[in-house]
Amino acid sequence: MDKRRIDAWLAWGTDRLRSHIDRPRFEAERLLCHVTGLERTELVTRADRSIEAPGYEALIARRAANEPLEYLIKSAGFYSRTFWVEPGVLIPRPETELLIDHALAAIESIQNPLIAEIGTGSGVIS
Repeated sequence: MDKRRIDAWLAWGTDRLRSHIDRPRFEAERLLCHVTGLERTELVTRADRSIEAPGYEALIARRAANEPLEYLIKSAGFYSRTFWVEPGVLIPRPETELLIDHALAAIESIQNPLIAEIGTGSGVIS
């Protein structure tokens, strides 16, 4: 198993993603956290620590091929919560949080509102 310093893993991952995505450093960090179980703060505070990162290179290659980050790490954030996702599940979008805010504001004046979420994909709105 390949063992490298955390900063070396991140430099390598960031370099591989640079020409493929908008946030290469951030996503390289997320993927390294996913395979190692480390927190993002540990990546900075322990950057000189040597670690193994099994599967990291494969995940970087998949992300460089435009596979969504959320599918790779099997989670997506929505309204300050984390939801499990996999291919076939729609990834919740940040814009949907705004839609919910507007819907909630609109229904506040309705007494006993009846609301149904039908055909929305992942079901996180509910």
